[in-house]
Amino acid sequence: FAGSVAHAKIVSYYQSAFAHVNLCATGSLDKAALEAMACGTISIFSNAAYVPIAGAFSEKLLFKYTDPTDLARVMEGVLNASEKNVNGMRFFLRARVVTECSMNSFMIQFMRLLNDI
Repeated sequence: FAGSVAHAKIVSYYQSAFAHVNLCATGSLDKAALEAMACGTISIFSNAAYVPIAGAFSEKLLFKYTDPTDLARVMEGVLNASEKNVNGMRFFLRARVVTECSMNSFMIQFMRLLNDI
């Protein structure tokens, strides 16, 4: 619950955090959760738009929007996960964001669309 962080310090801040909690409602992807995942930080979210990125881990990271009890349940599950499972989530989420949401990925998808036109 740190509040705002200077842009120049954001990568090291995310990397030093155990987890990131994103409270945005479903509707679109908030870049803060993607940034956290790209830095290898677990992001806990209520936005179903992240489910495809989180894959099999989405069940462990998704909580019901505006439900603090469910958020606490998900946070407790992540905090109690083994180091192996936490590291697995970190590596998986980072790889998914790089593969699915990076500028390189965007350009590849964009070029495919142009080729189809």
